[in-house]
Amino acid sequence: MEKLAKISFDKMGSIIAERKGTAADPKIMVVGHLDEIGFMVSEITGNGFIKLLPLGGWWGHITLGQRVVVLGKKGAVIGVIGSTPPHILEPEARKKVLEVTDMYVDVGVRGKFDVKKKLGIHVGDVVVPDTKFTIMATKDMYLAKAIDNRFGCAAAIEVMWRLEKVKHPNTLYSVGSVQEEVGCRGAGTAA
Repeated sequence: MEKLAKISFDKMGSIIAERKGTAADPKIMVVGHLDEIGFMVSEITGNGFIKLLPLGGWWGHITLGQRVVVLGKKGAVIGVIGSTPPHILEPEARKKVLEVTDMYVDVGVRGKFDVKKKLGIHVGDVVVPDTKFTIMATKDMYLAKAIDNRFGCAAAIEVMWRLEKVKHPNTLYSVGSVQEEVGCRGAGTAA
């Protein structure tokens, strides 16, 4: 994008590429968001389980059993999201959707393992889904995390490239915004 436009960042972290046309107005913004849903470490239990806070919209039904990566100070640590086993729960509790805050990440440690010292995981660290890009049965269908975000950013960049040699009476802004998953905040501040 640096070859095509003036690049800047707003105070929230959105990336803004600005390219003037033959006139300053009207101004047009094409935006895709850079962020994706995930979690944040809220607590580390005495037995090494990692409690979570959701970042963005998670639904309990799809959260359990997800492979995740905890991004700690010493690098990425693979884990799986778990909860109290259903056979231990009261019958009424089994009928309810668990809240993410009632779940934990199991990173495969035993006993009094010091997750902070040995794995570098601390409260506030980010936890993201571990989903690999996959081509599905129909070769033009794909499975990936945050694919809507990625296509949106790619579209914003592609518009800038396609208008590279086209005269237009606008100022074009191609934006990679932040904090869409928690309320479309970055698009608002970029605009």
